[in-house]
Amino acid sequence: MVVKGGHTRCSPAPGRSVPASAESPTGGVAASPDRPYARRVFPDHEGTSELCPEPLLLSSLIDVHSGSPAGSGAVLEIMRGLMESPRTDAERAGEQLAVFGWQVEGPDHTLRWIYRVVGRDTGEEHARFILAVPWAPSDLPCRLLGLQLQITLNGVENASSGELDAYLELAQATRS
Repeated sequence: MVVKGGHTRCSPAPGRSVPASAESPTGGVAASPDRPYARRVFPDHEGTSELCPEPLLLSSLIDVHSGSPAGSGAVLEIMRGLMESPRTDAERAGEQLAVFGWQVEGPDHTLRWIYRVVGRDTGEEHARFILAVPWAPSDLPCRLLGLQLQITLNGVENASSGELDAYLELAQATRS
């Protein structure tokens, strides 16, 4: 799996506006010629506001591993970093988080998923990134990652029995 890039996206600080040129026609993910989807959408925004009191650890870990080659263990390192943190990203964001993921077109033999992390109460987008998986036989690992990420961002102890059951079901299907 290859982490292609990410960005933090919280509401602009009071009194600041987001330049119209910061949005791209691809739904907020800005492309660059040399590293598509790796540039921050709001380059001058430091990822803090009233809705996002401190940057999410997820965004920092994605920045560190952005562009990592397939098989490098980047996804594992990101998940390990989140799990080892004494605070959850939900605590950092000040609200429970939901993770949404969907498949987008990619080069031949590469599965690409966009993941979007939003606040459950506010609907505010806190992070977005793309994961590229070369030669993936199915999208089950990408679905599993999204659910694993949501559980981890909110803390395993805060996961509902439905989330945990769905995770176990997807994990079993992925192994088959």
